[in-house]
Amino acid sequence: MTKIVVVCGEKNSGKTTWVCAIVEALTKKGLKVGTLKHTHHRHDVSGKDSDRHQLAGALGVVLVSPEGLAIYKPHKEEPCVEKIIKSHFQDYDFVLAEGYRSSILPKIIVDNDPNANPSNIITHVRNITDGKIDSGEVDEVLVKLETYYQV
Repeated sequence: MTKIVVVCGEKNSGKTTWVCAIVEALTKKGLKVGTLKHTHHRHDVSGKDSDRHQLAGALGVVLVSPEGLAIYKPHKEEPCVEKIIKSHFQDYDFVLAEGYRSSILPKIIVDNDPNANPSNIITHVRNITDGKIDSGEVDEVLVKLETYYQV
């Protein structure tokens, strides 16, 4: 079963830095890891072909390259994290979801985010202002994840 971990914090607190460090550490252990990024912004770069397709009226756009694909499908209401994971990450060991601070899912909170739902907290981590995380800090997070999920 896929284990879901939300990483939430204020803007520019280091969420992405933490997500990348945890993903790297989990994949080094041989685990299959995916990520989900919540955003309030539009998905595409203005003026690019896929953006032009959407502006012309395409209801869905799939970007395909030799390395992978990205799907843009508008929705009336935002799908929940669990539904996205069930559709796209069923065979993964872990999915780290960046954002989703109001979720009741298990979470790692960066810098004591005052807007995060206080339920189901795995751990708190420090704000990253210099882009650097000590490997010992990541190891501590992994131990807490292993304890939480009993793996």
